[in-house]
Amino acid sequence: MKLVPNRKDTKSSTTTSSGGASSAPTAAKPPLLQLGDEEPFLRLNGLETRWQEINSGKPGIFVIADLNFGKGIRFLDTSLLWKVYSSQHNTTLHYVAYASSALTREQLRTLGELADKDQEIIKDISNSYPPNQMGTHRIWLPTHRIALTLIFGDIKDSLNTNHFLADCWFLNFVDSSPTLSDLPNASVKSLISTFYEQTTFVCKGHNHYFNEQLQSIGFDNNTIKNEQCSETISAGQHKANSPFHGSLLRSRYPRFPANRPWFNRSSPPRFNPEELNQAIVIGTGMAGAWTARTLAERGMNVVVVDKADEVAPAASGNPVGVLYVKPGTEYTKPTKLAMIACTNANARMMALKGNVEKIYDNCGVLQLLNTDADLQYAKKLVKQSNFAGDVVKFLTKEEASTLANTPLDAPALLFLKCGRVFPRQLCTELLRHPKIEVQLGFEVQNLAKSSENNFWYLQSTDKSSLSAQIVVIAAAIDTLKLNQTSHLPLKPIRGQVTISEGDPTNSLNTVLCGDGYVAKTSDQKLCFGASFVLGETNTDINETETLDNIGKLRHLSASLHKGVTSHPTTEMANRVSVRATTPDYMPLVGPVADDEKIRQDFFHLTKDSNYRFSSLGSYYDGLYVNVGHGSKGLTTSPISAEIISDYIFNAPFSIDRSIIEALHPTRFTIRALIKNRIKKE
Repeated sequence: MKLVPNRKDTKSSTTTSSGGASSAPTAAKPPLLQLGDEEPFLRLNGLETRWQEINSGKPGIFVIADLNFGKGIRFLDTSLLWKVYSSQHNTTLHYVAYASSALTREQLRTLGELADKDQEIIKDISNSYPPNQMGTHRIWLPTHRIALTLIFGDIKDSLNTNHFLADCWFLNFVDSSPTLSDLPNASVKSLISTFYEQTTFVCKGHNHYFNEQLQSIGFDNNTIKNEQCSETISAGQHKANSPFHGSLLRSRYPRFPANRPWFNRSSPPRFNPEELNQAIVIGTGMAGAWTARTLAERGMNVVVVDKADEVAPAASGNPVGVLYVKPGTEYTKPTKLAMIACTNANARMMALKGNVEKIYDNCGVLQLLNTDADLQYAKKLVKQSNFAGDVVKFLTKEEASTLANTPLDAPALLFLKCGRVFPRQLCTELLRHPKIEVQLGFEVQNLAKSSENNFWYLQSTDKSSLSAQIVVIAAAIDTLKLNQTSHLPLKPIRGQVTISEGDPTNSLNTVLCGDGYVAKTSDQKLCFGASFVLGETNTDINETETLDNIGKLRHLSASLHKGVTSHPTTEMANRVSVRATTPDYMPLVGPVADDEKIRQDFFHLTKDSNYRFSSLGSYYDGLYVNVGHGSKGLTTSPISAEIISDYIFNAPFSIDRSIIEALHPTRFTIRALIKNRIKKE
C-alpha cells in the first residue's frame, strides 16, 4: 500500500518569518526499527515521508488520533520521529489520545526509567500531567510544538466529546477496552466522522460494521502481515478515484452538531489555516497576554496593542492575584471548566517559572470552613470522584494553621494546584517572545474589514493603523466600544484591594480564602479584599471599601488582622480596577458573529426551539473575543487562549465541546431568542 504525503503544499519552500525563503535541511532518518511494537503504526501511516515533505514555513497543524493512549509509549515514539523533522517547518503536531483514566504517579515514574525514550519530553509531560478528572485536557509542549490532548473517560462517551479531522489514526483495539466489537454503531460513526480525504489509519482488530463505514466513504482497508507480532494489522487510506461522500476541507468542517447550527459557520474562511501568518491581539492583560503567547508559540507573528502606556493596566496589574477555584459539589459545566482550567493554568505557569522568578508561587490555597454549611460542602466535595487527592484535600484546624504559618480558627480545604500569582510580571513574561511585538498607547477607535485582501484594519485615536488576517479582542469592558462586539452582554465589576504591612513575625506561607482573600505580595506585604461592586466603573479609592476589606481579613485570620490594624489606614495602599463579566459568569471565548444576521436567520426559535434550520451562523471572518473572565481571569485565561488557537487553526478542541458551547459568544443571542426576548428587526 502506498501512502502519500498529507499536505498539498509539501513541495513548497520554507518561508522564514522575515519573508525570505530558505531550503529545508536534510534530516537524518530516525531508527524506526528500534521502536518495537509501535513501529507499524508510524511506518504504515507513512509519517516519516509525510513529515519529511512538510516544507511550509507558515503555521499549520498535523493531527494524530490515538484510540488507546495506554502507557504513553506510542506517543513517545511518535514524538521522537516528529522532533527529527520539526525544525524544517512551522507545523504543530496535535496528538489526541483517549484513555479510561490518567496515568498514575508510578506509571509516570516508570516512563522516566525508559532509557531509549526522549527524557526531555517525558519530564515535560510528567510536570504538566493532569489529575484524574473526567474530560479533555491539554498539555502544551512549546519546545517541540506538540499539543497533547488527553481525553479521560469511557471511550463510548469520549468519542462524542471532541470533533475534529484527523490526518491519521492509531487504532489499537486489541489492547484496549472495549474492543471495536464492543463499540456501539453510534460510536463507530463518531470515529469515522473524523476521516477526510487525506486521513490514513493503521488498525489492530476491526469488525464488519467498521469496514462497511470505511468503504461507504471511499476508504480501503488492507490486511498487512506484521512480522513483529502475531496480531492482524490492517491499514488504509482514501481511494484516489472514489468519491468522498460528505467531503470536507478542514476549514469547512462543522465543529458543532446539526442541532446547534448557529454555532457553525455559514461560509468557510477565505484563507486556509496553513496560510495564516499574523494576528493582532487587543489588550495586554491576562487574557490578551496568554492569547498572544499561545498564537506565537504556534508560529504566528503577533502584534499586541493596548491603550495604556504600560502592560496589564487594569485588574491584571494588581500586586498579587490568586489562582483559585471554588468548585460545586456537582460536576456541572462551570465546575468542570473551573477545575480543568485551574490545573491547566497551574501547569502552564509552573513551566514558565524556569524563565523568570516571582511569577507564580504554587503555595496552595486554603479555603476556610467557618460554618456548618461550609463543612457540609467540604464533605461532599472531597467525596467527588472527579476530584483526585492531589487536587483538593481536607485539613484540620491544626494542619491548616501549620501550613499557613499563622493561627487559624477553622479547618480548611487545601487546593494544591493553586497559589499566588504576580499578574503584571506574568503578563510581561508572556509577551516576551520573538514573535510578539507590543505597541502601547494604541487605543483602537475603529475596526474594519477590507473586501480586497480579507485583512482587518485597526485605526487608533491618533490615526495610526495596523492590519492582520486575525484579530482577537481581549479588551475587557472596552470590547463594547467596537461595533462588531457592542452587542455582547458584558457587565463591569469594580474591585478594590488593600495592601498593608503586617506583623513581620507572622509570615503567611499560603493564600487564605473565604469571605475575601489574603496573600503576600512580592515585597512581603499583605494584599487583601476585594470589594465586588457590580455595574460600577468608578476607579476612585473608597474608604468604606477599605474598611470592608479589613473586616474580611478579620474573618480570615484574627492574627493577621491584628498585625495589619497596628498600622493606621492612612499608611495602607489601595488599588481599584474594573473587570468585565457576563450574566452567567462564564467568559466569552470564540468567534464573533454578525449579531443582526444571527437574530434574523434564527428568529423562528422564538416560536419553536426545536425548529430545524437549513441556515448556519454568520460570522466575521478572522475575528475572535476572549473576554468576560471577571475575577477568574488567572484561572480561565490560559485554557481560553488555547481555545482561541483551536478555532483559528481548526484544531481539536482543548476541552470538551460541551464546555466550548457554554463559552461561545453567540450563546446569549440564542438564549434570548428562545426566551422570546428579541424582536425581529
